[in-house]
Amino acid sequence: MKLWILVALVAVTLVFVVTWWMDIRERRAKATPGREGLVPSPFESAVGFVTNFFDTLGIGSFATTTSIFKLWHMVTTASFPVRSTWVTRCR
Repeated sequence: MKLWILVALVAVTLVFVVTWWMDIRERRAKATPGREGLVPSPFESAVGFVTNFFDTLGIGSFATTTSIFKLWHMVTTASFPVRSTWVTRCR
């Protein structure tokens, strides 16, 4: 019984990863020079992973997200309060 559950879990994971990867490749192929923000860069993905991991641990993600955005100049200061908290979580 455990083996079948593990096989099902691996199969679902593989389908998810392959679908996700194909979607990223398709979006990158369709991206125009002025619209690079449609697909997150590897650095942006790493920031999201780290901040979501901290949020899972109960540390929270707001302070880590805003500090990383500010230190690396990922968001302009004018749009910082709105964009840093809501738009990045919706991507």
